Amino acid sequence: MVINARPSADARPPAVTDAPPPAVTDARSSAVTDARSSAVTDARRSAVSDVRPSAVSDARSAPPPGAAAGDRPASGTGKRLRQGSPKKRAAIARAAFELFVAQGVAGTSVDAVAAQAGVSKRTVYDYYGSKERLFLSVIEDAEEAYAEQFAEILDRTLGEVDDVDDIEAALVRFGCELGTTVARSVGRAAAIRLVITEAPHFPVLLDRWRGPGVEQRALAERLGALAERGVLAVPDPVEAAAHFGALVTSSVNHRSLFGVVPVGDAEIERIVVSGVRAFLRAYAPHRPAS
Repeated sequence: MVINARPSADARPPAVTDAPPPAVTDARSSAVTDARSSAVTDARRSAVSDVRPSAVSDARSAPPPGAAAGDRPASGTGKRLRQGSPKKRAAIARAAFELFVAQGVAGTSVDAVAAQAGVSKRTVYDYYGSKERLFLSVIEDAEEAYAEQFAEILDRTLGEVDDVDDIEAALVRFGCELGTTVARSVGRAAAIRLVITEAPHFPVLLDRWRGPGVEQRALAERLGALAERGVLAVPDPVEAAAHFGALVTSSVNHRSLFGVVPVGDAEIERIVVSGVRAFLRAYAPHRPAS
């Protein structure tokens, strides 16, 4: 949501806490961390939030867009990709993210990625098939990581609220945690800017604009549960989640220029409190007059 960085945490993408790559949370597990390298994990701690995993996965298995001459080996067409070494895969993802951010996808060659990752060009193709699939893989990793971090924040702040008197404070806690993640993750900000820049060349990325994203759906489910407990009055949870994102997360995104401009804790709290109060004017349950 806007929550989905529509174009919206220290997401855990290959790209996302203070350094690239991909793209949310403390390392998913030591196994995942090892498989993606510390830089990839950092990326996953921030959050692009909104690239739909299903759409990106489809794109990764579909024929990629035209590649520059020399960027795809003639013998690689239709070849089964291999998982390979987790360390090499992480090094490739990290190098690719850094180069894509610095030079764009078109300006980055597979030779450059291989050289920076310390692997052969053939290894890059064996693992990813093409530069375009490598880019989409990095973005998908970032989104999955952010979605995990988002879910953890949601559970931690809105998981046990069952009293209408507690809902404002709980929503403020949720908004402040999420807003801080959004505003402070340098890697995630870089990932978002990368997606915005490359979306015209990768139409699959635009799918995130065509309906609720992963985070909006997760928040909608939680708001619906709160409504069932009588804590909120939410006729349409998906729409309510979009409104919360516009009033809270999007406001922090815009104030920070998606992580570029420093925003202090007091400013984040001010934005969040104002947004939550506006949200509750629309969705607080009606109380009988005493």
